[in-house]
Amino acid sequence: MKLALALLMTWVATRGVMEPGRAPGSFWIATEAVPGRFSNGEVMSTGEVELPYRIDVRWRRIGPEGGRSMHVTVSGAVVLFQTGRLAVYAFDEAAFAANGWTPVPELRTHDEQTVSVEQDAREVRIFVEGELVLRHPVVVTKAKTKVGVGMKGAKGFRSSIYVRSVTVRRELGTAPEVVDQRAGVSDRR
Repeated sequence: MKLALALLMTWVATRGVMEPGRAPGSFWIATEAVPGRFSNGEVMSTGEVELPYRIDVRWRRIGPEGGRSMHVTVSGAVVLFQTGRLAVYAFDEAAFAANGWTPVPELRTHDEQTVSVEQDAREVRIFVEGELVLRHPVVVTKAKTKVGVGMKGAKGFRSSIYVRSVTVRRELGTAPEVVDQRAGVSDRR
């Protein structure tokens, strides 16, 4: 059995806008309708989470942009999700080009699904609906990190995703630590 510590974190929109959803703990993320290659929408935790941890996100894309990615931001990387595939971008273009995308046929961004990312000091492990689909090494420079959830949308249009819940669980020694992220909702204006 593992120990658990619950933390309440607030989310703030760093790109685009965030609005509360109807279900408790849910929210919408929408991109800004800006010109360019794509539009962005993202929320980040205002507090930091200590490694190792697991972030579970139950979400779905709203709109027609099937080729645009949704993402979970972790320490040292961004985990990208598209229908049928996922990738880890660790801020290294050459490594990203070499590693590419991993096929995940059961990943459907327009259907409500749960994706999870576990991170420790050496790697990230990515799960779709509870099934491990990828392990990827990541260089971590800090023991604490902010985490985030977001997406890319169509250029010049406002795109959105619905996030039913975000939960972070931290592991301490031999016990799982539950860090519930659903309660606080904030929007930077």
